[in-house]
Order: sequence, then C-alpha cells, then structure tokens
Amino acid sequence: MKYYLLTLICTILLFSQTTMATSIIQCRQADGSIEFTNKSCSKKSNFREKKSYQSNNYTKNIVKKSADFLQVFFIQQQKQLLQSNTQSEIRKQGQIISQTIHSYAQQGKLSSAYNMVAAVYAKLSKQIKKSRWQGQAVSPDKHNIRLLFENILITQSTTSSIEEFSHIIDESWHNYTLNENKKAL
Repeated sequence: MKYYLLTLICTILLFSQTTMATSIIQCRQADGSIEFTNKSCSKKSNFREKKSYQSNNYTKNIVKKSADFLQVFFIQQQKQLLQSNTQSEIRKQGQIISQTIHSYAQQGKLSSAYNMVAAVYAKLSKQIKKSRWQGQAVSPDKHNIRLLFENILITQSTTSSIEEFSHIIDESWHNYTLNENKKAL
C-alpha cells in the first residue's frame, strides 16, 4: 500500500513538473505590448489578455479588462499631449483629452473620468518635475495645462453628479482661456 501511494505521488509530481515546464503564457499588456513568460501574468501590470499554450496544444484565453485610464488610446492621447511643444498643440491635445474624459462622465463612468483626470495630471507633473530635475526649462504652456487638470482634479473631489463634473470641466477651461488671454496681452 505504501509503495502504491509513493508511486502515485511521484507520478503526480513528475507530471505536474512536466506540464509546468512546457507551459508558455502570452500576456498582452494594457499598452499593447506582449510579454511571454512561463509564470502567470503580472498582477501589477493590469494585463488585457492572457493566452496559455501547453504541450498538448490546449489554448486558454482569459480576458481581463484593464482600467479605462490604462487603455491604449488614452495612453496615446497623453503621449501626444506630453510631446506637444507649441501652445496651440498643447491646447488642442488638452481639449481632446478633456472631451474623452467628459464622454466617460456622460456615460455614467464618473470613477473612470476621475481616474483619467488624475492620470493626466500625474503624467504632466512627472514630466515637469523630470525636466526641472534635469535643469531644462519648462514651457509655461505645459505648466498652464497642468494647472487646468489640477483645478479639475481638486474640485472633482466635491462632486458626485455628471452635471457638476461637466460644469467643473467647463469652468476650468474658461479659467484657462482667461489666463491665456491675459498672458497674450
């Protein structure tokens, strides 16, 4: 009996090690990049898709939706804003991002809209901090657009309705435009 049980345990261990060694997992990250690993997809990186390939050709698909502010299109919009250099480009990209955020709020996804505002503010702040740390000049236009998103970020914490959030975005853009016009004079 002991010999039978020992043989069974050894067979199970051998089989499980063989299966683990021949498994490859493909993880598609939120930014669109693909990562191959023999371990599970990283929980920290909010993977979008996971495919597992094993030696017996069994394929398993698991789709996990990442947060809206980590979606590829939104990350690209942020990159375009960060790469913009002129006042008109910065303003245009800021408006595109604001419209995206506004549309999420209109769909009833206030939490996603709040997270998107925070993500844009964090990216802009990080870029400005990095530029200052490296001794580079920071464009006043980048600073002003960061202040716009900072204003939205601060005042959004006091809202709970779509109408209030829309008003905050409109009011922030109005103040941004007034500041731009004052500086132009």
